[in-house]
This record gives sequence, structure tokens and C-alpha cells, in this order.
Amino acid sequence: PRRVRQANLSPGLRQDDQRRENDQTSGVTERSPEEARALLNSFQSGWRRGRAESEDGGAE
Repeated sequence: PRRVRQANLSPGLRQDDQRRENDQTSGVTERSPEEARALLNSFQSGWRRGRAESEDGGAE
């Protein structure tokens, strides 16, 4: 799911519709499943490395 700016605001508080539409379409690209998997794998391996170093007492 993607966040939609000002989706839950009352109409009186929203900014003009044209600006909101431009914000939604300005260079937002979807990741391929392979890119998403690689990103999450990288995040997970860094998290595991940090946990291992923390459990070792932070010795380098």
C-alpha cells in the first residue's frame, strides 16, 4: 500500500487537488520483487550483524 497525502483530512483542510496529484506522480517508481527482496535481505543481514556484534560485547 502507498500513503496518500491528506486522504483523511476534511475538505476544508486539504491543499488544492492539482498539487496533490503532482506530488503523487513525481518520480515515484515501484520496485521489482527482486529489488525489494535484495533490499530486505541487506537490511536483515545488517541487523543480524549488529546483533552478533552487540552480543560479543561490541569488541571490534
